[in-house]
Amino acid sequence: MISGSGSVATRAAEKITQLGGKVLTISDSGGSIHDPDGNDQDKINWIKQRKT
Repeated sequence: MISGSGSVATRAAEKITQLGGKVLTISDSGGSIHDPDGNDQDKINWIKQRKT
């Protein structure tokens, strides 16, 4: 689980994914995204696009 969806949080999610981990949840004050299969790079990119 990663709390936040800004640049630090998305970079942490990317690094976890690159190292073979799974980020199941990314959340901030606006809500959360939960994916039991893990948020892959495409999903992380989607989050980054929505935040900018």
